[in-house]
Amino acid sequence: MVDLLGSKDGGGGGGELRQTLRSRLLSVLEGSNDLLSGLSSRLESALSLGSDDADSDAASRAPTESLLGAGAAPDGDAAHEAPSSGSASDGDGYGPSTSIDSDHDGKKYWIRSGSEGSVQSWASSLSYESQSDEILAESVEFMRKFVADLFRDSSSISLEQKSKFGQLAQHECGRLWFARFVNAQRVLNKRVDESTFYSLVQYFAIVLFECADADDFSPAKSLMNMCFTFYYEVDVPGCEPYKEYLYTYLKDQPIWHSLRFWNAAFFDALQCERVHRPVVTRDEIHHNSLEAITDERQYQENITFGQLGTFTCNMHAFGLSKELSYEFLRKQCIIANLREDQEKMLRDNIERMYKETDPWR
Repeated sequence: MVDLLGSKDGGGGGGELRQTLRSRLLSVLEGSNDLLSGLSSRLESALSLGSDDADSDAASRAPTESLLGAGAAPDGDAAHEAPSSGSASDGDGYGPSTSIDSDHDGKKYWIRSGSEGSVQSWASSLSYESQSDEILAESVEFMRKFVADLFRDSSSISLEQKSKFGQLAQHECGRLWFARFVNAQRVLNKRVDESTFYSLVQYFAIVLFECADADDFSPAKSLMNMCFTFYYEVDVPGCEPYKEYLYTYLKDQPIWHSLRFWNAAFFDALQCERVHRPVVTRDEIHHNSLEAITDERQYQENITFGQLGTFTCNMHAFGLSKELSYEFLRKQCIIANLREDQEKMLRDNIERMYKETDPWR
């Protein structure tokens, strides 16, 4: 190449040869640009990114990046985050290795930055929405049948079903629908047979572990309530049968030791209580301001006081420290602005519970 493109041959023919080679190289590069442009056009059609001008491109780019980067949440309880193989910028909806650029003609080109950038990388992000929908649909159908089998005949659950359960429990929608279908069983019967009881312990433990790992507090709060709902009767010779609840076998779950879980679960419990009460309107406050405000405040105090009593009792049942229970109570009393006498009653109840030596049942 030095002899062909350099000046060492010294003749005019060398200059013509150099010009010919440059022309051919430019033709090859132009052909490559045309190929890239054609590929870009096909990508635009597939992704609906094509636009008539640069202005419409700017308007359409944001929702498309949101689709590819964040995925789509099938419902309010099951939001998903698109997988990433590296650290991408906040505005990069295509992952760390691929971006989109435009020239002065408004044509878009896929620009690779690094060896990881490829059609496969952004295509995987593109298909994330459909993958999320598929996981949601699969979770609903699988958990519906799985929970029905669990309560009807737990011994009929196959190894394949157990494996699939473990996979879906790693997804938010899988945990959510397991909790929902188990919760629906409460209206049928709270008493279960021994086989179902220990199977519930096993599957609760799996889901609670995944909830703790993902900071997924909503299904964990539902499962916490059901730990004090489902039971089986234990026969003791010479004594009356007693009820054995799920919580007695799930005390060691890591999520119970997270104050963040208890704060989030308590807030969710208050919201659920408030749903059943009509909201006080401005007109009601205007026409009967003192009574309306007094009633509303009394209602908020009552539900907060009642829920704090329930939650601190649960914390004691799970074997949490008295200090953690006091810290939880202190924070929530400050937030709710409870009266001193109400807080004292709750603190005295905690002190009484932790002085008892018999297991709480």
